[in-house]
Amino acid sequence: MKVYHGCGSRFLGLCLWTAVALTVGCLHCDEDFSTKFAFYRHHLSLKSWWVGDIPVSRSLLNDWPKDTMEKLRFTFPPEITLSKLHHIAADVYKKLDKLYERKMYHPGFFPKVLRSIFQEQIKMLRVAIIESKLACEHHCGIYTYDTIACQTCNSSQSACFGYNCESSDEWEKAVKGLFNEINKFPVPFSLNITRKNDRTQDHSHLEKILSSGF
Repeated sequence: MKVYHGCGSRFLGLCLWTAVALTVGCLHCDEDFSTKFAFYRHHLSLKSWWVGDIPVSRSLLNDWPKDTMEKLRFTFPPEITLSKLHHIAADVYKKLDKLYERKMYHPGFFPKVLRSIFQEQIKMLRVAIIESKLACEHHCGIYTYDTIACQTCNSSQSACFGYNCESSDEWEKAVKGLFNEINKFPVPFSLNITRKNDRTQDHSHLEKILSSGF
């Protein structure tokens, strides 16, 4: 067993629990996740004619949150809106519930479908997370929206700056609002604001990513 640095024997259980808690994935933040996946793990024993499918399937279910974070592969801490999270979670539960309706499956079939549902979840989460960031493009000035951090499940309010201003007056007001927000920070920092042509090019690149289905 691997012992985590800084954990004495008395607190090993607490440290291990903390390490697991820090590896949560987006779907884990849904309020029904624990109940649903506890049911799925508990009713594995009679889902396949081949006994070897059971430990494989149990491992897939146990590692679902950790594997989700690994497969998302974002270079930034992923955040998702609560409405999109609930929508994706409901879709995943619906597919898993349907899979559990039958009592027995042929060898290899059950874990294969589990992996397929997992991969579909990854695609939906990626699109939802990127769409939340691209939504800022449809606003003028600073735009805030409520999100859930996939790594910690903490709720927060994300902010971005949109360029979709219809007049020079709107643009001037947006820029003033931006600098008012900057002045609230106690430590000066630099902004990397690209030219509009560069921004359009970046936007097209992200749209190409979305349309490719990852």
